[in-house]
Amino acid sequence: MRRKTTQKETHTRARFMISPKQNNNNKNKNKNEEEEEEVFLPPFFDPILASDRKRFFDGDDDDCNDFNDDASISSSLCGKKKKKNTTTTSDNKTTPVSCAMNAEINGRFLLLSEDDGDDDMQPDVARVLVLDNLWKEDENNGEDDDCVKKAFTKALASVRIVGKEEETTKKKNVVVVDVRTSEEAYWERETVDRKGDDDDANKTLGAKPFIVDAASRNGGVEGERMLFERLRKVFPQTVFARAPVESFVFEEEEEGEEEDGKEETTRSKKRYAYDSIVYNASDENSNFRYHVDGDPMTLLHPKSPFAKAYGGNYANRSSSSRGKNGTTIAKPRFVSLLAYLNDEWNPEWGGETKFLDEDSQVGVLVGAKPGRVVLFDSDVKHSACATTRDDDDGDENNRKRFSLVMKLIALPRKMLLSNANKDNNKTKNEEEEEEEEVDLLRVNPTMGFGAATPIGSAERLRGVVEAFSRKSIRV
Repeated sequence: MRRKTTQKETHTRARFMISPKQNNNNKNKNKNEEEEEEVFLPPFFDPILASDRKRFFDGDDDDCNDFNDDASISSSLCGKKKKKNTTTTSDNKTTPVSCAMNAEINGRFLLLSEDDGDDDMQPDVARVLVLDNLWKEDENNGEDDDCVKKAFTKALASVRIVGKEEETTKKKNVVVVDVRTSEEAYWERETVDRKGDDDDANKTLGAKPFIVDAASRNGGVEGERMLFERLRKVFPQTVFARAPVESFVFEEEEEGEEEDGKEETTRSKKRYAYDSIVYNASDENSNFRYHVDGDPMTLLHPKSPFAKAYGGNYANRSSSSRGKNGTTIAKPRFVSLLAYLNDEWNPEWGGETKFLDEDSQVGVLVGAKPGRVVLFDSDVKHSACATTRDDDDGDENNRKRFSLVMKLIALPRKMLLSNANKDNNKTKNEEEEEEEEVDLLRVNPTMGFGAATPIGSAERLRGVVEAFSRKSIRV
């Protein structure tokens, strides 16, 4: 986690042209007439996909393809004709995407305070999902699978470096680099898993600051939109946005503050500052430690703009609450995405990622399978493993296990749509249906991945909830 330059961030705002056909409140207007309507996105929530922004405002699910060329990025690299990308399934066709693991860990009860002063207990579990074959475009390209997979990992490992404007054309030079190709040019052993781990023994390989800064810009990762377009098919009820890390810190200094107070403010800024995108490389010299990527309870400054916008620090996966204007206020869920970027990797070479159930001290181990994507709650403790590959093929880069980590926040799509198209005449049942909790990491049920498997404390929690439910039914 590196210190990034922080800056104040205000609520994201956008203007869209909404036609009468799409806007239910304009039924009596001429069909050819358009009205400009200004709507506010939730604070600090800017969806990664432009199509998700479109659906947020007009509720339209059709024809929302961000990419055109990017969606089939493998087409040009593998010399294929462009095919429509689909990971959905029907009765006659199965999706190429597979779920290697769907686990629940860190089971607990959350004590929630309601607006009316009453407290409520909510069972809570964190989730770890392992998805394979997101790189596949369809079921019928077996002969091109290796090329398509390499195109997928290359796209996620490629970063757009924006240079200075040319004086004549006024256009900025953009260079795309594959971060896996040169340790000297793109990597340094300065990354730490925890704040304060400044000992050289705890430092691991991470991308240099200019790579991180370039990747953190919108569109900085070449294959980002391709990845999230495919994830949208897997998680149709979820909208993802990059974690707005600049809003997690507190920059203001009170008037008349003493020098000691200024030093405390500086230390506080560093404590809550981290990067939204990180490239990691594991090798035989790596010494990783367990850590969490993000937690709205502990990794937000209590006075930060983000904390103020959402009612203070809160437990990840907390339920929503009702705002003063009648809208539903959903607290974003902090989610991390991990993608393995090697073209080839043998399980015997190590480099796995461990996820720990803190109460039971058991966990799960995820192998670094090429093209594999892992989504997990950011407050889950995890750690990478050093590699054990010692073959001498003359290329040091081949010994490293490369990965991309993106820090995200997520909100339920139906809640965003209900707030954008608020209808004051809804019945009580309709409002209660909107407030129903949505599992943001629940995969598309049509894909046949099955239910999540509880592990450790999550298994105990499920037993308690089921026993309580049976007792309630008997009473």
